[in-house]
Amino acid sequence: MSYLTILSYTVSLGNLYNSEKLSKIFNLLKKNMPNIIVLHSLTIENYNELINKLGNDYEPINIYKSENLSESTVILLHKKTINFEKKAGNPYYFDLMDSNNKIIGAEIQFNDKIFHIIATHFDDKEENDSKRVAQFNSLISIIKSEKIKHALIAGNFEISNNNEELDSHIINTVPEFKDAWISMGCPQHIRNTNYNLKLRTERIYTYKLKNFHINSMSLFGYKNVSDTINSKPAESYGLLARYSIGLGR
Repeated sequence: MSYLTILSYTVSLGNLYNSEKLSKIFNLLKKNMPNIIVLHSLTIENYNELINKLGNDYEPINIYKSENLSESTVILLHKKTINFEKKAGNPYYFDLMDSNNKIIGAEIQFNDKIFHIIATHFDDKEENDSKRVAQFNSLISIIKSEKIKHALIAGNFEISNNNEELDSHIINTVPEFKDAWISMGCPQHIRNTNYNLKLRTERIYTYKLKNFHINSMSLFGYKNVSDTINSKPAESYGLLARYSIGLGR
């Protein structure tokens, strides 16, 4: 039995104490050392600072230069535990419908398991629930058109209330998408991944990974920056999930 940890975290720092907040986030990353880190809304300046702090532990996947972006989703792969072969078509990225955000992915290997890590960030306007459904449909279309057989998906889905259409849409249209939180029995203590009332914005799903079993989940970045800075590192809480992995895929 082996274990894999994955973090999905939206690094929206606000305008105050940026350096202190990044230091707090770095310390949390070093303490937990997830196998896969997915960071959303990360500015290129904050990305460069975090990468410098993390040193050589992680292989970054980013599209700042290729797409001329000042802010983006980034994937970081722990070099000692994740095998990633950079080649034509790997990593890859696609446009996200009606958005500057992208769908970013790569085929990776953890122990003897080969699968894809896919990351994205949906529209954040509360009233645009129908757009989020369409963006999810575009994600599924890419998975199918690229013939992706097994995947971990980490995203900020920006779902803002319990009655939003996207939640039921995912369950009803793509039953192969297994929500880590639901698989854990919907624990209330990690229900809110955004402390300004949005519900479960951060999502982690498996897609046809039958031998990936959610083992534990926790919120990330929920404590104050320090004794003197009475704010959280970022506006949203991250979601840290740990999977136990059996034989086969």
